[in-house]
Amino acid sequence: MSIAVLDLGILIRIEGRADCSCGAGLKKIFQNTVADGTRCFFLDLRKCNIMDSTFLGVLAGVCLKTKKMTGYGGPLTIELHHPNARILELLDNLGVLKLFNIIQNSPLIQVDTGELELTEKPTDAVDLVETSLEAHKTLMEYDSQNIPKFKAVAQFLEEDLKRKSA
Repeated sequence: MSIAVLDLGILIRIEGRADCSCGAGLKKIFQNTVADGTRCFFLDLRKCNIMDSTFLGVLAGVCLKTKKMTGYGGPLTIELHHPNARILELLDNLGVLKLFNIIQNSPLIQVDTGELELTEKPTDAVDLVETSLEAHKTLMEYDSQNIPKFKAVAQFLEEDLKRKSA
């Protein structure tokens, strides 16, 4: 995952698999930049093969939380640029597709990769489990059809978090 600050907002380029560690990093990027007044985020998914449920839950959670925020300079926009059919299907199956603006053709993401700053993946195991648990709870709260899909996962993550925190 890499980022670039643009005049219009923040470009986040994701390559390969968007997983739990990317989700934790993404959450931190959003927390830091939204607090500084950033309102537009452009996720370049051209080279992203797949997203796991944690990453999707983080993405949905950020979108839902910031829509409720007031006094931070207006609504937040998250654009997903060039998501492949598999990612679109996952977003739709989890009921979160409507949260995002989907852009299939855009010159915006033609930013030179030399301008991108590579972000570090978090290494704290507790942080990763907390992020994953929160993401899965978000998906279940947002769409009740996700409860049977993730109830056992959330229970496992809660138990794992207790073990790691002890």
